[in-house]
Amino acid sequence: PDRAEAMVYGLLFGGAGIVAAFILAILRKGRISFPAPGRYPGGVLTAVGTSFVDEWLVRGVFLGLLLTLNLPDWLAIVSAGFIYAFTVRAGTGSRGILMLGMWLAIGLVAGALTLSTLGIAAGFVGHAITRFALFLVMGPPERAAVEQVHQPTGGTGDRGAYIIRPHRPSRS
Repeated sequence: PDRAEAMVYGLLFGGAGIVAAFILAILRKGRISFPAPGRYPGGVLTAVGTSFVDEWLVRGVFLGLLLTLNLPDWLAIVSAGFIYAFTVRAGTGSRGILMLGMWLAIGLVAGALTLSTLGIAAGFVGHAITRFALFLVMGPPERAAVEQVHQPTGGTGDRGAYIIRPHRPSRS
């Protein structure tokens, strides 16, 4: 694989991700809201770290597994893309259908780049840039609050029941 070509594709993917992040922020919030500058180092680490893990696991391992099962390339990319999108949505709380579409787009583009460049580098670069752009214009993902709705019963192995709700800070 040509590393320079992969980097160019990754940067183009990242540029498109920046534009998409700004559009999403305006559509969802009607404005761009940058986080406090003190949060930027954590935003960079999170964007790079989660992008690497996502690309390695979903595109490197899972997409590779689907391809070894002799699925057509397009079906493997779409399957991995949907699994990625719904996994990220489950882990970041509810941010609406637009964000689900964004995660799906990231999954599909990164999958296509993985096959066209024969590696995860282009997807990783574009994914990391896009995630950091999303952090910059929309802030960190909503935190989820876990609430116990059923108490465990003693000695039965029952651990109770829990629900996950978006965290809403109290107004004081």
